[in-house]
Amino acid sequence: MSTQTTRRALLGGAGLAAAVAIVPAVASVRTPAVATTQWDALVTVFHKADANMKAIGAEHDEAYKRYSLALAKLGPRPQAPDYSDKAYLVPIGQMTIGELSFASSTKSPKYAAYEAALADWKAAAATLEAEVAGDVDARWETAVDVQDKAAHALFEEPSPNADALHFKMQLVERSYEGGDMDSYVTKAIFADVRRLLSKEA
Repeated sequence: MSTQTTRRALLGGAGLAAAVAIVPAVASVRTPAVATTQWDALVTVFHKADANMKAIGAEHDEAYKRYSLALAKLGPRPQAPDYSDKAYLVPIGQMTIGELSFASSTKSPKYAAYEAALADWKAAAATLEAEVAGDVDARWETAVDVQDKAAHALFEEPSPNADALHFKMQLVERSYEGGDMDSYVTKAIFADVRRLLSKEA
């Protein structure tokens, strides 16, 4: 079972404020009334992982709000100079073939100054992030992966009854809204539907 990298990218790329809104609101999801021991165990593991992810997500949100405020005091990120001042002493269109052959190792003083300033800014930003946020980003990504693994363990387990199937469907609706899922999730749910319907036929 592979980690849902598309979902994690969606969470991270949208910004944490949006991520917290996308994080599954499953506390109110109805637990199956009739379930096998295996299904119960998987639901328990999922709820634990989900609660942990939410707790660390809230911590992550607060830490990066503080980091954003601190980063603003660091000053703006250095911007690259205009094209003519980048890696070439003269615009590339004005170079001879001989000059072009040495262009890869030649930088204008203005571009070299920009690179040095950018390196200093990145180092200062990284130090600031470590001081303000610590390891919360790594812990949050791990928690997302653990919750995702627990959810997919539920998808892989055949639904023992209609309530269990309803639980899975709510996970899809609430946890993965707007994100891509592995195709086997859809296949697993349809397999549950066919199996449960065949028992009622």
